[in-house]
Amino acid sequence: MEQENKSKKGLIIFILIIVAVIIGVATALLLAKGDVKKLESVFTGGEAVKVTAKIELVGDQEITIPYQEEFQESGFTATDEKLGDITESVEVVKEEINENEYNLIYKVTDSNKNVVEAKRHVILTDEIPPVITLNGNKNVYVNTGTEYVDEGATAVDEKNGDVSGSIVVEGSVDTSKTGLYILTYKATDNSGNEAVNERYVAVSEAGKVIAQDGTQGKKGVIYLTFDDGPTQSSTPQILDILDKKGVKATFFILNFDEAGAELVKREHESGHTVAIHGYSHTYSAIYQSVDTYMNNITKLQDKIMETIGVNATITRFPGGSSNTISRHYCTKIMTTLAYEMVARGYTYFDWNVDSDDAGSAKSSDDVYKNVTSHLSKDKANVVLMHDFANNTKTIGALERIIDYGLENGYTFEVITPDTQMVTHTTNN
Repeated sequence: MEQENKSKKGLIIFILIIVAVIIGVATALLLAKGDVKKLESVFTGGEAVKVTAKIELVGDQEITIPYQEEFQESGFTATDEKLGDITESVEVVKEEINENEYNLIYKVTDSNKNVVEAKRHVILTDEIPPVITLNGNKNVYVNTGTEYVDEGATAVDEKNGDVSGSIVVEGSVDTSKTGLYILTYKATDNSGNEAVNERYVAVSEAGKVIAQDGTQGKKGVIYLTFDDGPTQSSTPQILDILDKKGVKATFFILNFDEAGAELVKREHESGHTVAIHGYSHTYSAIYQSVDTYMNNITKLQDKIMETIGVNATITRFPGGSSNTISRHYCTKIMTTLAYEMVARGYTYFDWNVDSDDAGSAKSSDDVYKNVTSHLSKDKANVVLMHDFANNTKTIGALERIIDYGLENGYTFEVITPDTQMVTHTTNN
């Protein structure tokens, strides 16, 4: 009898073990499948606890934004059949996937203690290219037969940091032949955004400077330039016309008084380039030597800095780099100055379209014809005009010149330190 009881007891224990194993395996499988509701039903009489809440997202469930911008929540609501509006109880958790995407998980607990979720997927894009900074000057003058050693460049990306290692340089310089050589620097960030910068190397025979005629510049662009201002009788009217037409220009200015300072400020604040013509325009004073010319430049440069806070480095020689009047004061000074200005990090601009408003043009019609007849889609067009006192010829022609350019597919830009120079051959 005792032996029979022991056998029954052993059988019961064995059955219980088998049941426990079955329950354990079933529970593990349900957990592995994430089927919490079925698991609950096992322990609640076969019926899952009803989910009484839902979360609704406003807007798209997948959103793409620039990586540098913060995600702007478009909204969401959460409601429960018993509790009503439970939006304020929603918890939003950021789930990182990688550096370019993440999920926003919206969670709330309903009246039956179920955790309800919704998900928004956010993709971060990078469309900002690196910035390439040239070591040394953008414009370089060298003589034939000398060695040119490029100073290289660096590239920094807002997101990826230093990407100088990706820089590729296209082009070469042959100092055995005169000409303008363009070195193109390209850098790429991790998102494939490419940056481009250029260096212009002009190779000339000793004692000469080759001309840069604009044919290797931005073709079809018009750079309106005005010399000899600011003046109260011309500059405001020119600025009014430019404002009206939505066009920007470059002003090569001379020394100015307090009233002129207000015009310089207006030029700058309107988005025009304020550039240096010189503190003085008196040839006999400025072309005596390199020092007298550089003093004429830096004196106005300092005043521009004091007035608008800009370190102006864009210049135009009074009379242009091809002038011959300077021969009266210093032999070969224009060639020397051309090399000197570039070596010191300045750029200088002559012109390849002359309105002749300071010369033979007798009327606004003459100015208009002189400009429009020499514009070309095959070059960068640097137009010489003036805002000296009472220049009614140019004032009367300017709006028509702009209209002609716009109607014929030209674009208007300001000269910047990155603009390829347009220069003449020096004659002294």
